[in-house]
Amino acid sequence: QEMKLFQTSEYAKNENNYLDDGVKFKSAYTNLGSFYDFLGAEALPELVQVCYGGLFAASVTNIKNTDSSIWKKIEKTLSRGNNIEEGHFVERTWGPLLSSPLQPFQIEALLK
Repeated sequence: QEMKLFQTSEYAKNENNYLDDGVKFKSAYTNLGSFYDFLGAEALPELVQVCYGGLFAASVTNIKNTDSSIWKKIEKTLSRGNNIEEGHFVERTWGPLLSSPLQPFQIEALLK
């Protein structure tokens, strides 16, 4: 559950001088765990797949398997601003939400 402890306390917003929308970066969530709990998604397994950089692929089946209330919460949360903490939390949530669960033999191999 190490992933749930992620927070952006050291993040330097807009150090590349992109157009700023004036919205404060920090969210109401203390860490990724509180954000993930807010979404109401299934509990995280022992190992999770992650994707960084905003690039990922997902099957239609896995998208449809995610409850629509989660998508609505993500959409509403991300509409707060352009470069916000919630965006970093969502980026770390794509893997658990959209990937097919690891098989037991995969978990065993990764934990060796």
